[in-house]
Amino acid sequence: MLPVIVPDPKADGEDSASEKQDTVVDMAVIQRSNTKKLIVCFLGIFVSYFVYGLLQEKMCLCMDPHGLL
Repeated sequence: MLPVIVPDPKADGEDSASEKQDTVVDMAVIQRSNTKKLIVCFLGIFVSYFVYGLLQEKMCLCMDPHGLL
C-alpha cells in the first residue's frame, strides 16, 4: 500500500515549511470508500430498474372477461 500525501486545506498560502502540514492518507481507506460508493450506486440503479419493471408490469397488465391477455 502506497501512502498518498495530501496538502492540508487549513494551511495558509505561506511557503514556510513549519506552517505547511501534509497529511498522509492510506490508499486502502480510499479504495474502501470507492468500493462502498460503487456498491451503493450499483444497488441504487438495480433497485430503480426493478421498481420501474414492477410498476410497468402493473400498469400494462390488462384484464379480459375470460382471463388475462
